[in-house]
Amino acid sequence: MIKSEVTACGVITRAAEVKKKDDGTTFITFSIKIDLKGRDNSEFPLFINVSAKGGEDDIAQYTKGKKVTVHGNLSFRHKGDKFYLNLRAKDEVELSDSEKEVKIEGKISFWGKIGPKGVSTFLDKKNRSYKTFSAFSQSKEGETSDFLWFRFMYFHPKKEDDSILVANKYVEIHGDLQLSSYNSKLSTDCRVDSVKEWILKKNQAEN
Repeated sequence: MIKSEVTACGVITRAAEVKKKDDGTTFITFSIKIDLKGRDNSEFPLFINVSAKGGEDDIAQYTKGKKVTVHGNLSFRHKGDKFYLNLRAKDEVELSDSEKEVKIEGKISFWGKIGPKGVSTFLDKKNRSYKTFSAFSQSKEGETSDFLWFRFMYFHPKKEDDSILVANKYVEIHGDLQLSSYNSKLSTDCRVDSVKEWILKKNQAEN
């Protein structure tokens, strides 16, 4: 399970349209693009589907090419080699100045399992230790399930976390969401603030 709250500034690539919920209330949807850059100088066009409160009176201002800022809850879905991101706005969508930086930033809460390669420990230039590892979380849509992998960087790790940070351990992690490009593909990373063991219920066990 993954929960993330972000602020995203991007350019609208699909103009807003009105949709209805089962109870008859309306909302608007549109898509934005954020060009991510990586340390390897590669780029990745990140497309996000946005949903927000609104109706027919609101769609005229959210047209293709406009730059907007959206604050809300971001969800991830992985199918094959593609990521699908959906952002549900918590506040009114803000029309942004053309000079505003296009980016996405926020926090992530992650429940999943550390991968079989375990955790690596390194020293930075000031001889301080930090840890890196990969972990996955299960994503389900109907009868179909998939796994979302994230790479974690844990600076200034606590000694008491050593027993938790081992291969195939279930963990709950909170930190900064960091999306970027690597080899022109989406890189899903997290800078760890805190980590603890995730105690699963019987019906939560992942393969």
